Amino acid sequence: MKKKHVYFVGAIIHQDNNILIMREFDQPSLPTHPYFFPGAKMVKHVAPDLLLIEELKAKYGFMIAIEEYIGESVVETLDQIVHLHAYYAHFLTKPHFNHKQIDYRFVSVNDLLSYFLDSNDHIIAERVYYFNDVYNLSLPSINKDYRSNQELWFYYESLRYYKKRMVKKDYEDIVNLIYTDCDNKKFRQAYKWILKQNHLDYNEYLDHVDYLNYLKKK
Repeated sequence: MKKKHVYFVGAIIHQDNNILIMREFDQPSLPTHPYFFPGAKMVKHVAPDLLLIEELKAKYGFMIAIEEYIGESVVETLDQIVHLHAYYAHFLTKPHFNHKQIDYRFVSVNDLLSYFLDSNDHIIAERVYYFNDVYNLSLPSINKDYRSNQELWFYYESLRYYKKRMVKKDYEDIVNLIYTDCDNKKFRQAYKWILKQNHLDYNEYLDHVDYLNYLKKK
């Protein structure tokens, strides 16, 4: 039986390097409910970013400004395939939540993955954790040593090799991360994550390099 696809749009709302997550008090078993990014179900023929702005205003009473589209997460369940399209945003008006209906947190980017998040939202949270320096326009580092820069250059060459098989936004984010103040350890983690999201194997590129080196020696 063909599974139904359902589509949602969510806002990654940042404030002072903290991200808003929430969950609703709709059942007594609250601790088992995952947190999520505020959002809405997508509607045909309505632009997702405009829908998101209007729905958050209607549901929670605050206005946001969209900064950029940051990507999609796809999770397959027993009966459907759920898509979440996420946008990076900030507040235009101060939020006022009903504490009897909404449990909310402003969580630092570094702590975001320690929270129990909905499956789709967890994938988006991983993206925010790895690429927040890109979305926040972190200034590039000028203090990396020669060895660090050589390592990053090697990764960059591998990304060029994989480019045509990568989601365009994924390629742009990981390349832009090179030019931020992200340290090499975290870059390696982000690199592995982005390859996994695109179903790519780093060993393939290593084999490619070995083959090129072999040809040079002939």
